Amino acid sequence: MSNSTSKWFKYLTEASALCEECGGMHEGGCPMSDAPHSMDRELHHDDEGRMAKSQLYKIAKYAMEIHDNIGDDDQLEGWVQSKIATVSSMIGSVKHYLEYEYKRGEHSVMEEDND
Repeated sequence: MSNSTSKWFKYLTEASALCEECGGMHEGGCPMSDAPHSMDRELHHDDEGRMAKSQLYKIAKYAMEIHDNIGDDDQLEGWVQSKIATVSSMIGSVKHYLEYEYKRGEHSVMEEDND
């Protein structure tokens, strides 16, 4: 493992644990702690778009941090390469599905639940 990869691994292992409430990494109280509980969410709007955008933001942020910290000559373990390839494939599948649905016009995720 190269020096930059070692620094990155140390950063990841020392970082705060993911919040169970919102999936974010923060210290102290969760900003979502006042959000309705899961039973209340079933009765109200689910905010799926906002949650998806939050998750996509984290994916993009983490991906850029990893990208910027991996050197062209770094040797990554097989499981790391496999996870990166899996994430790449999965995010591509979601992108292509939403693109198709949006262009098809029958199910516009952009216009759904704007009340």
